[in-house]
Amino acid sequence: MRTPEISTLDRFGTIADLKGCFPWMEQSLMNIFGFRRDVVVSLGPPGNTPTAVTNVVDAVECLTLRWPVTSGQYYWAAQDTCLAVFDGSKSANDARSAFLRAANEADVIVWKQ
Repeated sequence: MRTPEISTLDRFGTIADLKGCFPWMEQSLMNIFGFRRDVVVSLGPPGNTPTAVTNVVDAVECLTLRWPVTSGQYYWAAQDTCLAVFDGSKSANDARSAFLRAANEADVIVWKQ
């Protein structure tokens, strides 16, 4: 199993942390990191409140903290793609697509695509 040297959240925090550091950049951050359409997933036991994933930071948070499995080809590809958005080599739309593939691989219920 692949283990990152530094956790993703240690590097990026949450979208609220990013907005707090750069309040004047809030709209720009959402333009760069935001998904065109939200993805709503159900993580955890049946009956859990669905989670809206609206941007790349939300996707990273779900993948690193709440994902039901921490292995799989699409799981790692989704993490890599999300991180690539931060260095500009991938788009938020690429990250959204990778997140959906990882959800399918992990049998995560997707309510809204």
